[in-house]
Amino acid sequence: MRASFTRRSLAVVTSYERCASITGSTTCAARVRTSPEEIPTSLFRFQEIRRRGPAKPQRSRYSSATSTWDPQSLATEGKLWEVDLTSGEGDGRRGVIQLAGPEAPKLVQGLITNDIIHLTGSKASLAAGFLTNKGRLITESVIIIATDAKEAPHGGPDKFFLDVPIDVKKGILRHLRLFKLRSKVTITDISSTARVCALVGLPHARVSDLERVREHWSARGAEVLGLGPDPRVILGDRFPLGIRGIIHFPDPSSPPSSLPSPARPLPCTQEAREALEALRFLYGVGEGPDLVERLPSECNLDLTHAINFHKGCYLGQELTARTQFKGVIRKRLLPVFLFPDSLPPPSSKLEADTQRPVQKLGDQLPPSNANPLAAPFLAGPPSPSPALAKGAEIIDEASGKAVGSLVSLATGSNLGLALLRLEPTLGAEQGVKLVARSLGAEGEKRQQQVLAFLPDWWPSGIDLATGKIPL
Repeated sequence: MRASFTRRSLAVVTSYERCASITGSTTCAARVRTSPEEIPTSLFRFQEIRRRGPAKPQRSRYSSATSTWDPQSLATEGKLWEVDLTSGEGDGRRGVIQLAGPEAPKLVQGLITNDIIHLTGSKASLAAGFLTNKGRLITESVIIIATDAKEAPHGGPDKFFLDVPIDVKKGILRHLRLFKLRSKVTITDISSTARVCALVGLPHARVSDLERVREHWSARGAEVLGLGPDPRVILGDRFPLGIRGIIHFPDPSSPPSSLPSPARPLPCTQEAREALEALRFLYGVGEGPDLVERLPSECNLDLTHAINFHKGCYLGQELTARTQFKGVIRKRLLPVFLFPDSLPPPSSKLEADTQRPVQKLGDQLPPSNANPLAAPFLAGPPSPSPALAKGAEIIDEASGKAVGSLVSLATGSNLGLALLRLEPTLGAEQGVKLVARSLGAEGEKRQQQVLAFLPDWWPSGIDLATGKIPL
């Protein structure tokens, strides 16, 4: 008999610093930017995996009665991160593709895993994946309805934006134009005149906060082209990954013209980018070229509300549907911590220790560096990147069997995302010691321990044997 597991074998984050909670009480907050040498081994704990009855609905740790979510106030208090995801250099940047025309939703409906008919004024954003004809990912995407959109003749908005990784933007443009044929739709890359921006704060934002965010950006001279909550992680009525906007900050130095002026970058610190990336990793949400050619269910698109199993046909649907209804999802993308192989493996159970308070990952977001509360998170030099490369094989040291591979590494921390087999990794009553191995530039062997965990926002009732959640 298969057991359904609820919340999870949660790992405790690397190091703790005593600081004032941004919700008003004193607690311990996770410090992600720490060097592996600083990690006290006694701080690694697992929550006991508990078998429970029928799954209960998830609730946010913040009730609806929480005080007003005002961006300006949150920024002043140091409870807000504002990130420009398009400007700058390096990994993680996002591009913007605009689709407009009466047949725009019809074109995209046949190419994405989600149902664009649900993209309306009341649901301003949705997550989706673009697949090859063999059912493997071309890219993930966040689709945001345009502010001036109207309903198309066959349903859905007649104007919307694709928020996609900058690395795969050209490939998606080719993909869309390949299937456009004579459809009445205009496909435009507007990444030079618009920005993908994110506002993330505590308490987590709700849909009712969108208008305040619009006013926040408009007051700074921005034109808000589209706005919606990040739909990939939902806790009750709140969105922990914040609100995403397609905005245009006109460059004041550009002369007036009938064409859109180049977009001025939003002031954004590297710390803000890294904080948002670390938060996304803690929630187990993958992005970018690291997901290309992988199966959507392995990359958790079914958990991040990016797959609709009740819509009609779309490119790559056969394998996706067959996996859900008849197959098994043996591997999934999981957050992991990497730490020196010299440290002993973590305990498999959460030990009672009143001197070391433990909280669930994802409950806290580092406050912005405009406030002293940021010090515990950002103090000291960034930790060196783990001495491993993407694709490093992850092995169960006891059995010597491979259980997965390293997919992504966060900037300046020991956080990562790994594609792991669920049952051998998390199904055992006693913790297993996982190690990641790769070769260095000169052929030397490198090895680090891997601590994997299930994000606490995942729906209850996941079956570790099949990797699926009942629909």
